[in-house]
Amino acid sequence: MKQIIILLIAALFVSCTKKKIQPAVKSPWIEDIEFIKKELPDKHINLFAKITEQEFNSEIENLIKKVPHFKENDIICGLMKIFANIGDSHTGLHTEKNIIRFKMAPVKFEIFDDGVYITEIIEAGKQYLKQKVVAINNVPIDMIRDSIATIIPHDNSYFVKSAFPAMLRLYELLEAMKITDSRNSYHLNFENGDDVLIRGSNNSATYYSCYQPNNKPLYLTKNDSNYWYKIVDNNIVYLQYNRCIDMPDYSFLDFIKNLFDELENQEIEKFIIDIRLNSGGNSLIITPLIEELKLHKELTGKIYACIGCKTFSSGVKNAIQLKNELGAILVGEPTGGKPNSYGELKEMLLPNTKLTIKYSTKYFTLLQDNNINTLEPDYFVETNSNESFLGVDPYVEFIKLR
Repeated sequence: MKQIIILLIAALFVSCTKKKIQPAVKSPWIEDIEFIKKELPDKHINLFAKITEQEFNSEIENLIKKVPHFKENDIICGLMKIFANIGDSHTGLHTEKNIIRFKMAPVKFEIFDDGVYITEIIEAGKQYLKQKVVAINNVPIDMIRDSIATIIPHDNSYFVKSAFPAMLRLYELLEAMKITDSRNSYHLNFENGDDVLIRGSNNSATYYSCYQPNNKPLYLTKNDSNYWYKIVDNNIVYLQYNRCIDMPDYSFLDFIKNLFDELENQEIEKFIIDIRLNSGGNSLIITPLIEELKLHKELTGKIYACIGCKTFSSGVKNAIQLKNELGAILVGEPTGGKPNSYGELKEMLLPNTKLTIKYSTKYFTLLQDNNINTLEPDYFVETNSNESFLGVDPYVEFIKLR
């Protein structure tokens, strides 16, 4: 009898062992969100400058609760909203590595002061080039812009303006924000009343541009180059500085030496430094240009810097340097970057989803007034579609006439 009882107890033990509840397997997304919650406050220089730790944790926990009911793009959109609330325009998911994971509509947009227009599209849609888009799926473009502003970390509306055209291409993001109802298509509504269905994603296709080589505004002619120059109207130097990064085979120092060798016996009326497309890099790269221009006293009062909504991070710092050290006259529109801001970025890879989070490790103070959220130009110049489509660069034309 005792042996039977022992056997029963052993069997019960084995049974209980077999039925032992295994630890629940966490969603990879939940693990990654918890990873952000744990790691980011330690890595970021001051994560809770504009959001409290309690608010941050609460938003994280609320998103975790929604994960079982959310699609992947809904989760990403939820994370982007949290980063937007952190309030550091350098910190978040808005990196090219992440954006390319979304399906992109085979059309490209550009925002002017008179609206949003199609500037590139695949061959099947060539007839829609230069069309003004007033809505997507009958949602007004201004309303979409306001919605997208909630998922873009920004210090001012000009940064939203700079990021907005690229976001309009992302079907899945617009679907997650309830602007559209499809992850693979949407309707573009044009000012002339036309409606066109944009479908699929074909980034490997040939894109047709509204700009031809002979009618491009000057600032768009070589914007794939970090820096280049041209002598305009025989005596105006136009130098475009698109990235604060040395080119692999042609350093900025060598570039400046060659430029001023060419200018040695030439009388210069004006010197334009265009940083309207400069989103940053190493702010020290520009030093040889500033030091060289300091030697040319004849250019005092004749140096101009073009700035715009895409001028960001070290681009803003360089604009301030040009103004303070050379007396450069700023022309264009306010910058997307804030003068006093976080920066010196590092990246954090989420272990499961492999999304890249960029975050700030330093705070830069360039102006005494910390409440100034953009660098204003000395002369505001609008960019409208009609001029641009004719190949006119309004910033340069303004400077020519001064």
